[in-house]
Amino acid sequence: MTKRYRSNSGLVAWLNQTTRAVLALDAKGRVRFFNQGAELLTGCHPEDLLGKPCEYRTTPSGSLSERVLTAFSPPPEVFAGQERFANSHFIDNRGQTRSVHLLFLPFRNEEDEVATVLVIALTQPQSVRHIPTSESQLFHAELSKLLNAQHKELSHETIVNQSAVMQRIVKQIEVARHSQAPVLLTGKSGTGKTMIARAITRLPKSERIPLGVIDCEQLQRIDQKRLFEDFLGFARETETPSNIYFRHVDRLPLDLQELVCKTYPTPEWPDRCRLISSSSLQLETLLTEETMLNRFYYLTSAISIHVPSLEERREDFDLLCQAFLENQNRDRTPQFSGFDKQVRKAFREYSWPGNVQELRMTIEEACQKCQESIIKLEHLPFRFLSGQLADEILPVELETVQPLEETLEELERQEIEKALRIAKNNKAKAAELLGMTRAKFYRRLEALGIESP
Repeated sequence: MTKRYRSNSGLVAWLNQTTRAVLALDAKGRVRFFNQGAELLTGCHPEDLLGKPCEYRTTPSGSLSERVLTAFSPPPEVFAGQERFANSHFIDNRGQTRSVHLLFLPFRNEEDEVATVLVIALTQPQSVRHIPTSESQLFHAELSKLLNAQHKELSHETIVNQSAVMQRIVKQIEVARHSQAPVLLTGKSGTGKTMIARAITRLPKSERIPLGVIDCEQLQRIDQKRLFEDFLGFARETETPSNIYFRHVDRLPLDLQELVCKTYPTPEWPDRCRLISSSSLQLETLLTEETMLNRFYYLTSAISIHVPSLEERREDFDLLCQAFLENQNRDRTPQFSGFDKQVRKAFREYSWPGNVQELRMTIEEACQKCQESIIKLEHLPFRFLSGQLADEILPVELETVQPLEETLEELERQEIEKALRIAKNNKAKAAELLGMTRAKFYRRLEALGIESP
């Protein structure tokens, strides 16, 4: 028997036939009615939506039904009985970005509980401008507009790029995507370098290309070498494009740097295997310290992208907060709407030394504690509160300060003498223990006046 998605009599019949998009949701946000006007507007068939819940988040790259469900989702306040009006954006079945003005009307049952929410697409939104719009709703609408407009450039990725510095990053990602040249990502810890690396590995209208991650900070040298050889072997055996990603490349030992230089570019290195590296340090300083080979540096930095800190992209801050919050709305009841004004004030005044990563973790932990739609001060984790307190404490002024050059020379002298004792005055062994080249070790011995048999 064929399923019936719409009744054919009375008011329901009229709602079915009108060209104005109308949806009806139950108390859990599930679609119970989806008329012909909504089908014409979105290109989505009712069978793909009925019984599925709307979620208050932005999904420019999901399936058509997922994009429609999130675009027509009411602000959580509607399920508390408040009328709301909002602008929303989604990508229709033809790949075109559509903007819609939505009126959300809650209807209560005999127990005075919201049982049904009517969602109506309006052509003349000025007629309902008297309905209040919260700050969080404005951020939600702005985020929806930004990410849907960005979809054509970044395909499956979602990067908040309202600021000029992040708009530059998006352009650099596009350049890197259409090149096989090695890419070097620099920037402070927590700025999102690995996320940018993954964005580079996705080509438009394609699946993400595998990213073999070698964490040079967490892995021992032998594991770094083994992973590099494994990833390279995999790339040789498959016709699928691949990537090798050196995370914290400043910690890659000199002999492995030499191995990469000998392998790339040679017949041993597959044509469709890209090399990506990242570091929180300025690698130029490593060249002067002789802990990075010149040719390795110039090999890995053919395309160089500096990922800005959160302080450098303050224009993105409110939308980043909203995006991280809405990411927690998947399969959750009640849905999160936004942040209390006191929370937003505290967020804006905090220094965020951990950058975007710290912001994301703070919001995720707050969401775990919150059972409401609005994040309040009492939901913020201890890590944020202690960091906030540290911001407020003034540094203690020291009475005396030792000259830095003398202090460093004394510390260096102690470590060199210790290494010589351990190595039993074997200078080559002592240089290896200190992670220095033999030539540099001899220069420092002479400069410090250290005599060794």
